[in-house]
Amino acid sequence: MQVKGSAITSRLRYLDAHAPERRDEVFGALAVEHRAILKAGVLKNAWVPYSLFIDLNVRLDEKLGTGDLQLCRTMGAYGARVNLPTIYRLFYKVGSFGFILKRAARIWDIHYSSGKLYVESGDDWAKLRVEDFAMPHKALWLSVQGWGEASAELSGVVVKESEIISAPEEPGGACEIRIRW
Repeated sequence: MQVKGSAITSRLRYLDAHAPERRDEVFGALAVEHRAILKAGVLKNAWVPYSLFIDLNVRLDEKLGTGDLQLCRTMGAYGARVNLPTIYRLFYKVGSFGFILKRAARIWDIHYSSGKLYVESGDDWAKLRVEDFAMPHKALWLSVQGWGEASAELSGVVVKESEIISAPEEPGGACEIRIRW
């Protein structure tokens, strides 16, 4: 299973912006094969192992967070803030949050080699539902939640509430995230 390099590069940017002095410590905690990939360099548009994404998120949370993976939510939001305004600037200028989420659902498979994102939205709410994801992990669900919150803010809405309604740890379940504004 794979993920786009932009998911990795945004985490590295987060590390460099918030704790550059801890880079060696974080890298040292990664699996040997993941360190080798990072040392070789990751391009934003390249496919990289999903296991690297999870390992990097977990290690960053262990070293910079509290060990409960909540930093993944922060890093998901950070990734949205650094990646989306450059790539999808026009969508944020002309579209509502619901419009933006529907575009995100259409391009899920550009970023992840597994699963499908479905979106429902109303006047003041949206529900993101990820189905058929082969390797569910709390780090991913929190990252998607943070991405959704930051996307909402980038589109001009003020998030009042955000919650993960269901977060499967085994294949076959669906992750549901609700955001209210």
